[in-house]
Amino acid sequence: EGDSTNNLTASHANAGTFDVRDGVNHAVLIPQYNLVTGLNVDGIRPAPTLTLTPNAGATSNALTFSGTISFSEPVSGALLANDFKLTNATVSAISGPNATGNYSFTLTPITDGKVSVEIIASGITDTAGNSFTPSNLITFKADYTPPAAVISLNVVAGSVTNANKLNGKVTF
Repeated sequence: EGDSTNNLTASHANAGTFDVRDGVNHAVLIPQYNLVTGLNVDGIRPAPTLTLTPNAGATSNALTFSGTISFSEPVSGALLANDFKLTNATVSAISGPNATGNYSFTLTPITDGKVSVEIIASGITDTAGNSFTPSNLITFKADYTPPAAVISLNVVAGSVTNANKLNGKVTF
C-alpha cells in the first residue's frame, strides 16, 4: 500500500533473460504485472551481410555495382558515405532502410586494380540500441583496360614478298 522506493538489481549473462531482485534478494513483484522475471535482454549486435550486383567475382569490368546490406535482425538509423571502408571506389545513392530493413547503395570503381568495400561504422542500431558488427569484406579486381594485340610476322624488315601465306603470331 502506498509508494515505496527500493534498490533493485538485475543480473544476466550477456543475452537472454534476467531476474530483478530487491535489496534482500526477493524477486520483485510489480502490481498489475505479476512477478518480474524472464525479461529479455538483447546483448547481441546485429550482423550485416553485404552483397553486390552484378556479382564482382575475382575480376570485373562492370562500371557500377548495386549494393545491398541486409541485417540479422530489424534495425534503424542512417547509413552515411563515411560508414564505408573503401579501396579504389566511391559510394553514392545510399538509401534505407526499406520495408524489409535493407539498405542500398551504388559502388563505382575508380580505376583498374583491387577494389574493396566493407561497412565498418554507422548510426544503425537494433531495437535494443546495439550497434552492428562490421560487415563482410568484398574484394575484386576492376579491369577496364582492353587487351592490346601485337602482331609479329616472320619476314625480314623492308623485304618484299609474293608469298600466299605468312607465318606469325598475335600476342595479347
